[in-house]
Amino acid sequence: EVYGETAPKSGLIRFVISPHGDVVPDVACGLPGRGLWLQCRRDIIVQACAKNFFSRAARRPVKPDTNLSDLVEQQLAKRCVDIIGLARRAGDVISGFDDVRDWLRRHAAADQAGVVIAARDGATDGVTKIAALAQAAAPSVARVRVLTAAEQGRALGRERAVHIAIRRGPLADKFINE
Repeated sequence: EVYGETAPKSGLIRFVISPHGDVVPDVACGLPGRGLWLQCRRDIIVQACAKNFFSRAARRPVKPDTNLSDLVEQQLAKRCVDIIGLARRAGDVISGFDDVRDWLRRHAAADQAGVVIAARDGATDGVTKIAALAQAAAPSVARVRVLTAAEQGRALGRERAVHIAIRRGPLADKFINE
């Protein structure tokens, strides 16, 4: 399953080999060197490490970190936090249960909502209510639950944030892609 497939780059993660032979995730696609691409799925990354994919693709012995999939997840989470921070500075973020709920009621039907983000460790009751409202108001609105409340809070300069919405636009699209 790991070998020989082609897919759009938006669903792939790039890896490079360091001069010391370490496998380094390059989620920003900015590191020098020949890229080795894998589907952005934890099981695929684990399988690639177990089946020596990186050594074969690099045509030399390399050392993938035992926690390579965790490193990828951390880098992707950081990118998502950075995008939320950019959206906040651009004035495109709505946060807090009441504000997100009210904003969805007013703007989702006008197709202005881009993405609704709920913390994966947020209370199920509130997360379910916001998701139902988003689904009813604008079924095309992306609903994401991948970051913790602390990670989302860091993007907004506070301790925790469970509910966030990003207005439709390039930053919402970029967040969804990440």
